[in-house]
Amino acid sequence: YVNIKEAMVKAGHNPEVVDNHFNHLNNHLKKKHMARKIFLIFAASILVLLFFFYIAQKKKNNDFYGLLAKADKLCGNGNYRQAMSFYEKVIELNSSSSKGYGPKVECLIKQKKFDLAIIEIRKAGARSSVNQQGYSNPNYYYALGLSYCSIGIYNRGTEALKIAVEMNSSSELYRKELENCTSRKIID
Repeated sequence: YVNIKEAMVKAGHNPEVVDNHFNHLNNHLKKKHMARKIFLIFAASILVLLFFFYIAQKKKNNDFYGLLAKADKLCGNGNYRQAMSFYEKVIELNSSSSKGYGPKVECLIKQKKFDLAIIEIRKAGARSSVNQQGYSNPNYYYALGLSYCSIGIYNRGTEALKIAVEMNSSSELYRKELENCTSRKIID
């Protein structure tokens, strides 16, 4: 700046005016530099927040799958009461999803608590990604049909099982349960 200022004064410009212009330019550059610093601090803060959000989500997912594995193991070993407690925690961790309900329903069916299984299936349906017919997963229709048939509500059971078979026509399990439910419906 000094060389430019001297050259302007030598060229006949008023020294005060030259100083004022350079002071104004200097202030402008300081403000621009300050704005850049503020932007960089803001951007760094956003990155730090995103990093911590990522870590929190990763921990939540680890907790979710860890609890789900514990619940599945407990249910498999017949520790149903403890398993149900873990399934509830799994559902709380992922409250916007239906992921925790399927294994919980399976565990309720193993306990022959079909009425509670139906309630949980309905809750899962409210959180599931839905197709035109209802639930997007044929396993839910299978569990729903099995549960209805097991408590003697054969019409609803066969309806649900028919949808499960339509959604997954290659499943022998679904077909077999539909035949069983249909034959019990005829006998009763």
